[in-house]
Amino acid sequence: AANTANLRRLKEGNRLIGGASLSMAANIVWSDTAAYLLQWTGTNAVYADRLLATNCGLVGPAAFTVVDGIAFWAAPFGFYMFSGGGVMKVPRSDEIEIILQSIDPEQRFKIQSFYNPAFREVWWIYPDDTSGETEPSNYVKVNIDDWSWDIGTMERNTFGLLTLTGVITLLGVDRDGTIWQHETGVNA
Repeated sequence: AANTANLRRLKEGNRLIGGASLSMAANIVWSDTAAYLLQWTGTNAVYADRLLATNCGLVGPAAFTVVDGIAFWAAPFGFYMFSGGGVMKVPRSDEIEIILQSIDPEQRFKIQSFYNPAFREVWWIYPDDTSGETEPSNYVKVNIDDWSWDIGTMERNTFGLLTLTGVITLLGVDRDGTIWQHETGVNA
């Protein structure tokens, strides 16, 4: 078999932060300052890389989520999305972006994103520097059907989806290690 290993240098940014699959043949990769599309070519080069945009790098390795092939992420100064045409700010995010400026730059890498399919919401949890928190305790979320935004507090350090027998369950974990099942009942 032919060796298809190759090397490429993505020129924008100081370091790679993360990446995600958008489809069977396309991946998005973020540096600290830019977003790139890596598209499968079917040749020995394997992927072709294309700079999508600058000044929209990923703040932390878990600060993104992908919904139906659309990437959503937090950059140092804005919330962005890519759906195939080009990178754009998440609609109606201008007033919410001040949140990103209030986070200690040393703590931004702790921002995490996840998708809540029950309400078609993309969430970001983050540490609140104004209260001296160094672990995620606040959230900002956007509904991807009507682009309405909401902010609040919730002491969860991470979230994940559990799928059993076709039922999707949203789980959150707090700083004490307690696992919370969300969207069932009125207290989580």
